[in-house]
Amino acid sequence: MSTDSTTTCASAPHWEAYGYLRNISGAVIAEHGHAELRQALQGAAAVAALFMQRELDTEQGAENPLTFSPGAAVGLLAALASCINHAADIAHTGGIDGAHAAPGTPAYRVLEGAAQEIRSSRAQARAGAACSP
Repeated sequence: MSTDSTTTCASAPHWEAYGYLRNISGAVIAEHGHAELRQALQGAAAVAALFMQRELDTEQGAENPLTFSPGAAVGLLAALASCINHAADIAHTGGIDGAHAAPGTPAYRVLEGAAQEIRSSRAQARAGAACSP
């Protein structure tokens, strides 16, 4: 048995996604990319809500349950996958008006510095607001 805590088996090579996915890229998502990202996530949430409602109707024995034909179910699953893939792509690349940097590069260090500056500014603004009468 391997003592490597980052792997499990061939079909599930990692115990968790965070350690695997972190430091793959850095991205700045600007206004247009942010709007697209929110749209993609809202689309995924809407499709997931349809499936949840169908399951609830079935579980509770609703008189007129929500049902999908096989073609509609496949289409909704494809739409869900498309929304999720689009969101993941924006998060990785920064989207159409964003920027992407690989870890360890000078550009990535600039992104890290900018992120730290934003976090610091937000913390100072919150502290200032908390002290206001």
